[in-house]
Amino acid sequence: MSLLLASTILGIDWIKIVIHLVVFAVLMTGLSLLLYKPIVKFIKKRQDTIQAGLDEGVRKQQEADQLKAEYDEKLAQLDQELVDKRKAAQEEMETYRQEQKALADKEIQAAKAKSLKEIEQDRENAVKGLKDEVVDIALKLTEELLEKEISEEDNSRLIEQCLNEWSEHHD
Repeated sequence: MSLLLASTILGIDWIKIVIHLVVFAVLMTGLSLLLYKPIVKFIKKRQDTIQAGLDEGVRKQQEADQLKAEYDEKLAQLDQELVDKRKAAQEEMETYRQEQKALADKEIQAAKAKSLKEIEQDRENAVKGLKDEVVDIALKLTEELLEKEISEEDNSRLIEQCLNEWSEHHD
């Protein structure tokens, strides 16, 4: 009984405390055996899921970086192609412009030559017309001066003489 008395001395029941401690230890051991593995398995599975997500994120980031690099390379190639095509178009345009200029120069030269030829032809026609008029005038003047009929031979000689004199003054 003294043990019983001693255990209740300060109002603390040491037997209940020991019983509670034993029950708590048994409960903890039982819970550890029953719940530790599933909790560790759940935590491990959660860690694996998170790590897989992180790995997937890293892989997708690397894929995105690779696609961006490919895109940048293709964009640079397209820019270079654009520069090359622009340069080729400018060269083609310059060649076309030079060809058109040469063609226009040829047309101008041809038109100029044609105009000069027409002018020369008009001049020759005018000279011929003037010669014919001069011959007619000379013939009339000669007829009036001589008041007689001029023979064909005299007529030709007078015409030639008038033409020669006229040509010397107008050429």
